[in-house]
Amino acid sequence: MFMRYEARIRTVEGYMGRLRSDEYAYKSEETTELLVGLIYYAMHSLSRINAAEWSSFLVMFRDAKQKALARTKNDTEKTANYNGAVSLLLATFEKYIHYLRSIDGPVVRQMNTAG
Repeated sequence: MFMRYEARIRTVEGYMGRLRSDEYAYKSEETTELLVGLIYYAMHSLSRINAAEWSSFLVMFRDAKQKALARTKNDTEKTANYNGAVSLLLATFEKYIHYLRSIDGPVVRQMNTAG
Protein backbone atom coordinates (compact mmCIF):
# COMPACT_ATOMS: atom_id res chain seq x y z
CA MET A 1 0.00 0.00 0.00
CA PHE A 2 1.54 3.32 -1.09
CA MET A 3 1.19 6.32 1.15
CA ARG A 4 1.83 9.78 -0.26
CA TYR A 5 3.66 10.95 2.86
CA GLU A 6 5.57 7.78 3.69
CA ALA A 7 8.99 9.38 3.14
CA ARG A 8 8.11 12.38 5.29
CA ILE A 9 6.85 10.09 8.06
CA ARG A 10 10.17 8.22 7.97
CA THR A 11 11.99 11.57 8.20
CA VAL A 12 9.98 12.54 11.29
CA GLU A 13 10.59 9.12 12.84
CA GLY A 14 14.30 9.74 12.23
CA TYR A 15 14.11 13.05 14.11
CA MET A 16 12.37 11.24 16.96
CA GLY A 17 15.07 8.57 17.06
CA ARG A 18 17.77 11.23 17.23
CA LEU A 19 15.98 13.02 20.07
CA ARG A 20 15.84 9.78 22.04
CA SER A 21 19.57 9.11 21.50
CA ASP A 22 22.46 10.04 23.78
CA GLU A 23 23.40 12.75 21.29
CA TYR A 24 20.45 14.82 22.55
CA ALA A 25 20.76 14.04 26.28
CA TYR A 26 21.35 17.38 28.00
CA LYS A 27 25.02 17.99 28.77
CA SER A 28 25.58 21.72 28.32
CA GLU A 29 24.55 24.81 26.38
CA GLU A 30 26.01 23.14 23.30
CA THR A 31 23.30 20.47 23.57
CA THR A 32 20.69 23.23 23.68
CA GLU A 33 22.17 24.75 20.52
CA LEU A 34 22.00 21.33 18.87
CA LEU A 35 18.33 20.98 19.86
CA VAL A 36 17.42 24.45 18.60
CA GLY A 37 19.18 23.67 15.33
CA LEU A 38 17.11 20.51 14.97
CA ILE A 39 13.93 22.50 15.67
CA TYR A 40 14.76 25.02 12.92
CA TYR A 41 15.71 22.27 10.49
CA ALA A 42 12.49 20.35 11.22
CA MET A 43 10.38 23.50 10.88
CA HIS A 44 11.85 24.13 7.45
CA SER A 45 11.67 20.57 6.18
CA LEU A 46 8.15 19.82 7.44
CA SER A 47 6.39 23.07 6.56
CA ARG A 48 5.08 21.86 3.19
CA ILE A 49 1.55 21.11 4.34
CA ASN A 50 -1.74 23.01 4.36
CA ALA A 51 -1.00 26.49 5.75
CA ALA A 52 -3.91 26.41 8.18
CA GLU A 53 -2.73 23.10 9.61
CA TRP A 54 0.92 24.18 9.63
CA SER A 55 0.20 27.15 11.91
CA SER A 56 -0.67 24.84 14.83
CA PHE A 57 2.57 22.88 14.33
CA LEU A 58 4.55 26.09 14.04
CA VAL A 59 3.25 27.19 17.45
CA MET A 60 4.31 23.86 18.95
CA PHE A 61 7.81 24.11 17.43
CA ARG A 62 8.18 27.68 18.73
CA ASP A 63 7.02 26.64 22.20
CA ALA A 64 9.67 23.90 22.29
CA LYS A 65 12.35 26.37 21.17
CA GLN A 66 11.31 28.96 23.77
CA LYS A 67 11.33 26.34 26.52
CA ALA A 68 14.83 25.19 25.52
CA LEU A 69 16.14 28.76 25.46
CA ALA A 70 14.38 30.02 28.61
CA ARG A 71 16.60 31.80 31.11
CA THR A 72 17.18 29.76 34.23
CA LYS A 73 18.86 30.22 37.60
CA ASN A 74 20.75 26.93 37.71
CA ASP A 75 21.62 23.73 35.87
CA THR A 76 18.72 21.83 37.43
CA GLU A 77 16.21 24.26 35.92
CA LYS A 78 18.07 24.30 32.61
CA THR A 79 18.01 20.50 32.43
CA ALA A 80 14.30 20.44 33.30
CA ASN A 81 13.50 23.04 30.63
CA TYR A 82 15.61 21.19 28.07
CA ASN A 83 13.90 17.88 28.82
CA GLY A 84 10.52 19.62 28.65
CA ALA A 85 11.45 21.03 25.24
CA VAL A 86 12.42 17.56 24.01
CA SER A 87 9.09 16.19 25.27
CA LEU A 88 7.19 18.98 23.49
CA LEU A 89 9.11 18.31 20.31
CA LEU A 90 8.42 14.57 20.47
CA ALA A 91 4.71 15.30 21.01
CA THR A 92 4.78 17.67 18.03
CA PHE A 93 6.36 15.01 15.84
CA GLU A 94 3.82 12.40 16.94
CA LYS A 95 0.96 14.80 16.17
CA TYR A 96 2.52 15.58 12.78
CA ILE A 97 2.75 11.88 11.89
CA HIS A 98 -0.86 11.39 12.97
CA TYR A 99 -1.88 14.34 10.77
CA LEU A 100 -0.03 12.94 7.73
CA ARG A 101 -1.59 9.53 8.19
CA SER A 102 -5.05 11.07 8.49
CA ILE A 103 -4.74 12.93 5.19
CA ASP A 104 -3.16 9.90 3.51
CA GLY A 105 -6.05 7.66 4.56
CA PRO A 106 -8.59 8.96 2.01
CA VAL A 107 -6.00 8.71 -0.80
CA VAL A 108 -5.13 5.11 0.06
CA ARG A 109 -8.82 4.19 0.26
CA GLN A 110 -9.46 5.80 -3.15
CA MET A 111 -6.57 3.87 -4.68
CA ASN A 112 -7.82 0.59 -3.22
CA THR A 113 -11.36 1.07 -4.50
CA ALA A 114 -10.24 2.24 -7.95
CA GLY A 115 -8.32 -0.97 -8.69
